[in-house]
Amino acid sequence: GYLMGRSIKLSAQMGADQAMKVSVDAFADEVTKVTVTAGLSLPAITPIVANNTKFYVDATWAGLGGTLKAGILRGWDLEIIGGLHQKFLGNSLVPNAHGVTYLDWKLALTLEDNAAAASFFTWFQAQTAAAIRLEIPGPQIGTGTPHKIQFDLWGAPSQSDPMGQEVDGNHVMPVTVDSLYNTVGAATLACALTTNVNTL
Repeated sequence: GYLMGRSIKLSAQMGADQAMKVSVDAFADEVTKVTVTAGLSLPAITPIVANNTKFYVDATWAGLGGTLKAGILRGWDLEIIGGLHQKFLGNSLVPNAHGVTYLDWKLALTLEDNAAAASFFTWFQAQTAAAIRLEIPGPQIGTGTPHKIQFDLWGAPSQSDPMGQEVDGNHVMPVTVDSLYNTVGAATLACALTTNVNTL
């Protein structure tokens, strides 16, 4: 039966050249036995290295990408909820339809607890929205542009906890950002991918 995703979660932790991790919360109408194809070979891949994440925060959607916040990002988790859900419409032993609601996202940041990160606590207190970009560049594709994955987000912190955690005696700040709709840019989320893979 067909398979659809409710949400996709992307996670990147700085250190040891870790790859970005991706998981999908999916549903299907049933499990069907199939014959596994023999002799499959792994394709050549280009890893998305978490350490390369560039972290931008700007006051407006139009100005997004103008202010690089260097030296504060320790890790991030982004969950994008597409709004798909199953429906049982009667006279069926399996789900026989699906629906779509609104697009939503939630971002969890782990920040080095310093003066640059303190602005997130100020925005949390005032419920000030901001534009956030997470950009992970990769190696150059031939003589052209490099591989890249990028997420642009508009939202406000719903949690900011200065000195909320400690790692190896070092204070870090957990921050949660919830989605809002930017009326000027007419967006809450934008994603961009540059790759030389023809089929995803």
